[in-house]
Amino acid sequence: LNDESNEVVKCAIVAAGKVKNERLVPVLIKLFVLRKHERLVLQALQQCGNVALKEIKQVLHHHPLTRQQQSKLIFVCGRIASENAAKFLDEL
Repeated sequence: LNDESNEVVKCAIVAAGKVKNERLVPVLIKLFVLRKHERLVLQALQQCGNVALKEIKQVLHHHPLTRQQQSKLIFVCGRIASENAAKFLDEL
């Protein structure tokens, strides 16, 4: 995910969403905050499902995001469509 090649990074983002590895979510969040490959990152976070919720919650509460970035992460939580995601959205 930290490769110099954009193509390698894009492939790694897609793979990160498919494997749903909790340790990769912070790296995806970092890319999102830096506005790098935003669309792919949001798709990967959605694919990660409940695994991504902890980090999404953390960044929403403790990181200065634009209103647009906040909305996109909230939308991703809605698209995760799990009981945990619904509970998190109710808490917002």
